[in-house]
Amino acid sequence: MSARKLQELLLAAGYAPGSYSGRGMYGAECLSVALDVRAYAAAAHLARDLKRIARRGEGATITRAVATASCESLGQGVVFYWPSVPFAQEIVASGKSRGES
Repeated sequence: MSARKLQELLLAAGYAPGSYSGRGMYGAECLSVALDVRAYAAAAHLARDLKRIARRGEGATITRAVATASCESLGQGVVFYWPSVPFAQEIVASGKSRGES
């Protein structure tokens, strides 16, 4: 799955993708999404929501994308992030301008 497609799916599913620099990334930033639930439940919610809006046949690709995400605790929630996937601000801006959540 392309970086652009993953970010567009996150946005279309109602998540607020952002930029994050995780452990060992030395300031490099990547695509991320923060959730206010426990990590094991968050992965299930994320995969379910992305599969719901994805095209037919993309389920396995989405499962791999969620399974390969790194995860860190934020105290009350978690952040999933993909160190090799760049965050593209223009995708978020275009989604908001079209009225997507």
